Amino acid sequence: MKVYRCCREDEYQAYLRGEKYLPFKEDGTNTFRYDGREYIHFFLFSEVMELLMRKGLLYWYCIECEMPFEKIRKYYGYGYYFSLIPGCYAPFPEFAIPLEEFDDSCITDFSEKVKEEWKRPTDFERYKNNIPQNCKADWESGQFPEGYNQYSILQYPIESLIGHMIPTKQK
Repeated sequence: MKVYRCCREDEYQAYLRGEKYLPFKEDGTNTFRYDGREYIHFFLFSEVMELLMRKGLLYWYCIECEMPFEKIRKYYGYGYYFSLIPGCYAPFPEFAIPLEEFDDSCITDFSEKVKEEWKRPTDFERYKNNIPQNCKADWESGQFPEGYNQYSILQYPIESLIGHMIPTKQK
């Protein structure tokens, strides 16, 4: 499965040298429950990465990786972002992979911007249209509908939201 990461100059240079790199940590709303290990985050949709880069959040490079879905499935979760769906914070698929399990040989491409061939506009729109309304927070108030929170998205099976993108095993 193709996944994407935006990174800063020092991380990018480390990957070019074939070295592992402990990425810069940022705070944000997500569904991951960390256990004290170091993690590296990847986006399922390069469109989310492109939004962060357009906002000028100190990211200058992109990497594309190919990772077996069955290996990274257990690290699946959601990060919350604004501006991708007007008027709300919405959950978008991510993978938080323990740094010790990340193998930089999975990197298939580097770029200074999101390449057009990385984008999945049909899948991206389909995903956005399938996000349950109760899993979106109001942009102005930051509030979820009563009785819901950032973890509510986890009650929906991964297959119901991105099943069309999950590779099937070859026999």
